[in-house]
Amino acid sequence: MDYLVEDLGPQARVLDLGAGGGSFNYSATLAKVLAIDLDFPKTPPPSNARRILAVALRLPLRSASVDAVVCNHTLEHFEDLAAVLGELGRVLRPGGMLWAAVPDGYSIDDRLYRYIFDGGGHVNQFRFEDFLQVVEREAGVRAEASKGLNSGFVYLYPPQVEKLPFYSQRARRLAELPPKWLRRASVLLNYLARTLEKAGWRGLSRYGWGVVFRRFDDRSGEPPRRGARLSTQPEYWNVCCHCGAGNPAPKLRPYLKRVFLWVKIYRCPGCGQANLFSHPPRRSS
Repeated sequence: MDYLVEDLGPQARVLDLGAGGGSFNYSATLAKVLAIDLDFPKTPPPSNARRILAVALRLPLRSASVDAVVCNHTLEHFEDLAAVLGELGRVLRPGGMLWAAVPDGYSIDDRLYRYIFDGGGHVNQFRFEDFLQVVEREAGVRAEASKGLNSGFVYLYPPQVEKLPFYSQRARRLAELPPKWLRRASVLLNYLARTLEKAGWRGLSRYGWGVVFRRFDDRSGEPPRRGARLSTQPEYWNVCCHCGAGNPAPKLRPYLKRVFLWVKIYRCPGCGQANLFSHPPRRSS
């Protein structure tokens, strides 16, 4: 999603909704980042970011005041989704861009997450076309490009102690397992899901989709119709099970190390942790 903001100048503004500690690399842009959430980590924000405590239903921003909006794995959590999308459409200037990444609510990955975490706050269950339609209708935007997202099963990684009180009873059992075993199980599950998917078990590693929308000009009347097909970007097949970062295979080649016959590992360029490398199918990179 960095390419949406990397060309924005210092006078531009980017809204990061449900930001937490930052849902994208703020150093990728010169723009002012407005990070909005209900809570933030104690670590200070980057110099180009301002943290704002607010609810998504009442964004404390002027209409048509931001150049880009990032909703990275947040829209599945809002009960009044239509109202939130209406707010995003209100603050986004005409021609501005919206990045929205959500889980496939009917995938094995999301079903597993909901089971372990007793829903995990996922109150919206999306199918791809339905997701496009509701965002376009309520936010006044048009989908322009999409990207399939694969899972790293990061939620199975050893939980942080301070987060355990907020976990469901079933999810707390993850903390009862030896962290070394849980890390290895995450690595193996990640690799096994991709191996089986290439063998014909479609959708085992599917997480969801990332979609780029553009705000149309309200003065033009009806929103422009979407073309016959969206522009699609290659999926990142290898996703780190420690930090969730996806990387194209060419970028990982300098980090590969053969450990046994055809089996290779790589150190994630983002967090440095080891993962099993899987050669991507044609549709992915």
